[in-house]
Amino acid sequence: MKNIVFKGIGVLLAVVLSSTAVFTPIGYAVPAEKTEQSGQNQTGTYQSEITYHEYLSQHAEMPTGKDTIILLADNITAQSGDVSVTENLNGRSGKSVKTGEVSSVTYRFTVSSAGLYQINVEYYPMQGKGSSIVRSFELDGKLPFEEVREVDFARRWQDKGSITQDANGNDVRPAQEESPCWLEKNLMDSMGYYTDPLQFYLSAGEHTVTVKSVKEPMAIGSIRLVGAENPVSYSEKEKVYRNQGLQDTSGYYQELQGEQVNYKSDASIYPIYDRSSFETVPNSASNIKLNTIGGSKWKVAGQWLEWEIDNVPEDGLYTIGIKGRQNVVNGAYSCRKLYVNGEIPFTEAEEIHFAYDTGWNMVILGDGENNAYRIPLKKGKNTLRLEVTLGELSELILQVNECVSELNNIYMQILMITGPSPDTVRDYQFHKQIPDTLKALKQQGELLNDLYSQYVEKTGQNGQQAQMLIKLARQVLEMANKPDTIASRFSSFASNITDMGNWLTSAAEQPLEIDYLVVASPDKTIEQPKNSLFGNLWFNLQQLVASFIHDYDIASSDSETGKNILVWVGNGATGGRDQAQVLQRMVSSDFMVSTGINVNVQLVSMGALLPATMSGRGPDVALTLNASDPLNYAIRHGVVDLSRLDGFEEVKQRFMESAMEPFSFDGGVYALPETQTFYMMFYRKDVLSELEIEIPQTWQDVVDILPVLQKKNLNFGLPSVIADGAVGIGFPAYAMFLFQHGGTLYSDNGAKSLLDSKAGIDAFYQWTKFYTDYSLPTQYDFMNRFRSGAVPIGIAEYSNYNTLQVFAPEIKGRWDFCAVPGTVLADGTIDRSSCGTTTGCVILSTAKDVESSWEFLKWWTGAEVQGDFGVELESILGAAGRYSPANVEALYRIPWSKSQYDAIMEQWKHVKGLREVPGSYMTSRFVDFAFRDAVNSSIDPDESIRDAVKQINEEIKVRRKEFGLSEN
Repeated sequence: MKNIVFKGIGVLLAVVLSSTAVFTPIGYAVPAEKTEQSGQNQTGTYQSEITYHEYLSQHAEMPTGKDTIILLADNITAQSGDVSVTENLNGRSGKSVKTGEVSSVTYRFTVSSAGLYQINVEYYPMQGKGSSIVRSFELDGKLPFEEVREVDFARRWQDKGSITQDANGNDVRPAQEESPCWLEKNLMDSMGYYTDPLQFYLSAGEHTVTVKSVKEPMAIGSIRLVGAENPVSYSEKEKVYRNQGLQDTSGYYQELQGEQVNYKSDASIYPIYDRSSFETVPNSASNIKLNTIGGSKWKVAGQWLEWEIDNVPEDGLYTIGIKGRQNVVNGAYSCRKLYVNGEIPFTEAEEIHFAYDTGWNMVILGDGENNAYRIPLKKGKNTLRLEVTLGELSELILQVNECVSELNNIYMQILMITGPSPDTVRDYQFHKQIPDTLKALKQQGELLNDLYSQYVEKTGQNGQQAQMLIKLARQVLEMANKPDTIASRFSSFASNITDMGNWLTSAAEQPLEIDYLVVASPDKTIEQPKNSLFGNLWFNLQQLVASFIHDYDIASSDSETGKNILVWVGNGATGGRDQAQVLQRMVSSDFMVSTGINVNVQLVSMGALLPATMSGRGPDVALTLNASDPLNYAIRHGVVDLSRLDGFEEVKQRFMESAMEPFSFDGGVYALPETQTFYMMFYRKDVLSELEIEIPQTWQDVVDILPVLQKKNLNFGLPSVIADGAVGIGFPAYAMFLFQHGGTLYSDNGAKSLLDSKAGIDAFYQWTKFYTDYSLPTQYDFMNRFRSGAVPIGIAEYSNYNTLQVFAPEIKGRWDFCAVPGTVLADGTIDRSSCGTTTGCVILSTAKDVESSWEFLKWWTGAEVQGDFGVELESILGAAGRYSPANVEALYRIPWSKSQYDAIMEQWKHVKGLREVPGSYMTSRFVDFAFRDAVNSSIDPDESIRDAVKQINEEIKVRRKEFGLSEN
């Protein structure tokens, strides 16, 4: 364990952070009577705690605690929610406490020796949705610091079976399955900025610790509070080994293939293949071999892989080598922490470096001077675990994170004076308006300069990541020294802050690919890879020859008996080789076994679907079609009317009516929904709390808070209406207002647009008024504006939640989402209608076996299959690739927290589908033209939308005539 030292720079940073604030409270709140709505958050209240850095500084002089305190179920004095005590849970004797997704347990204990203590939790991952377990920890009724607001507890995963081969001889990745057991975890910073366990100051006397559920269920066996152990170096530990009588062994050599890992912390870390070198073990010039593990999937602090060694011949000392490659992040190294039989043997094992290199390297644990460390192993079974850690870069990344946070504060203070687009010829007199901010700006520039020097010193690299630090440092110092240039630099300043936020994400990533590990006696030589030029040339030549012979497309069933169907997967949510392999595996292990129907899954571009179908070479089933595609095929008699098939009425109940709407026409239904996402309202809890703004429930509430936001040059964000190279992207936002006014898009038979109805015109007026009267932005980057706080509240599809979770770590815990604002109806209720995007799957009219194809669609859109597919897809792509199933029951299986799931379901009940009719593709286009006329050319909105409807109806008339449909 290393002591955390922040040098003088940390003191400077603490002074700067305490000297500035984001906002001055305004004292505004939406009247309470306007906020009534069941299931919706009512307030943006957010209480920020001090950071762990500040907490440690406050207790820097405190000694290490001397007590060892073990808290068991009998120490619980208060509980709430889903909590139960059970005996002898999963092999653990005694009492354990089961805690559900909504729960809180409080333990009471007494400390005799005041000091700093670590907290260790013995836990069992209960069956849930498969994502990490998250808990918050309070001492004496409050969070001691921000880092324990959300503490992650990993599950344990393993490959489900061994690697198999497809019909072409290529390896197929095994599915992942949870392997739960009792685990232990010291409370750590989930971001990895602190590499040692978190420490908590406890005075002598009585205290409480409260564990609150944030996400997923788990059982707690015990909570142990102990003082931190003193770090022990290898030189000291080697003496201990010798005193224990441990000697160097001889004659033993064992390779552990990386892809044959026994356990892992994340299902997303699975076997992958490398065909770049003949030295990767195993390899094949002609077939795909899953021969490595890790890479870009194994890069987040806290993720671990664990291998078991079953045949160690005797107690004694051994050496360890790791054949690895870090070829992802140029100019940086990756770092790992080694555990042997559950313990870090000595301090040097806390930080093993793997430098950037395009080739493979054998890293032998040692002092860097050809002296390998001796590692004690026992006879028989042993475990080796490698865990991602930021190592010595953690302190630097932490300071960059705090610097970015402070620069965001400075950006917001300037924004409140200039707005998002400053007048470059105006003298804002910044030196008079914000003198303290300019001082803070200069301090941050100097800090960035120092951090740049530290980064180069620590990594030995002056590459792209280092240059981003110095680039921002120079700009910040120039702005501080020449305030009159701030307005002209403001846009690039915002971009550079965003880039630094992205830098934080990438700098904290520690990718590493493992070919194999070596455990050997000290007398056995661990060889370095030869990286032979001739060997690689010969291997590449063999690959070239094989490429003309072997099929590397996704393999499928090749059975010659029984029923057969062909399924095409497009480039939608299930597009891509890995995703198609997940589908093929599920088909092979479940659908084909239960039905006897053989399925050939092919990954293709959906642009080839229409010509292939028209020429008779198309598939039986096509997946991931856009919402408008099924109707386009239906009016050309290209797809089957599913409503006429047996069991359709039962299958239809799986989905919200809004999901079925785009696929229904003229009494028929031509697709089943696969995915559905829709608008929700995102809000920054910290910003709204500072401004004392409650979450708006109605559009009038939004209008009421706009003066408060805009006085500070902030804004509310509706979905962008204008985008480069795109037309009609704002139509769903208009449809949201239309539906809330009780309007519809088309007449019952789809022959006329009804946007010129009273509801349509009123909705168009309301929509455009936000831009003409209240100056909402028509085009903006929601992610970046929301991230910076310039748009602290806005409407976006709920799938943006995943992106923000992954790519905006600096605002973690400071934001949330809820149902969109609504329109107050005559009876006083609020209509919160929203709309979004749907994808679907179809049976082509050329299908050779419609009955078997229908069986496949019923299976594919079922709750269990959709839920399992979503969970496994997320295990491949990470949280940013979270699946949005249209099947209502399947959503519960996706790893949302209870509060997130409730918010999504609350909005989903109010979602309306965007109906498709022949010629409807022109609706969004002409609504876009009408919007531009009303907002940019000041044409009366009534006239604009009526003119648009005339054009829309003309197109609908032409298309209906073309396809032989009634024009009335």
